Amino acid sequence: MSHEHPAGVSAVGRFRVVLSSDRRSGWSLQERVEQLVRDAIADGVLVEGDQLPPYRVAAATSGLSIHTILNAYRALIVDGVVRSVPGDGYFIAGPVRYRDFFTASDDRPSVPSVTAG
Repeated sequence: MSHEHPAGVSAVGRFRVVLSSDRRSGWSLQERVEQLVRDAIADGVLVEGDQLPPYRVAAATSGLSIHTILNAYRALIVDGVVRSVPGDGYFIAGPVRYRDFFTASDDRPSVPSVTAG
């Protein structure tokens, strides 16, 4: 499934990691970033093959830590929502399936966390 963006607009330029002030009860910042990406896919803002902002850029523009963004991207990879292309970045792997909206973090395989060291 391929989707052309009008006038050559890239997803990287259209999608930003911006968390609303509406905090989801009990959700970590990482989980909120994950859901933001899922919502962007469900809303058609991001489609299969679109590139996510580089994690350093997403961290700088959102005010979140690099570790929070990177851990969110890694969790989305584990869930099959995002794929990583070494040297190129993170890309939407495909459409979000209905069940992806209800995957509890406890049900996911563990993802190694990045910690400052």
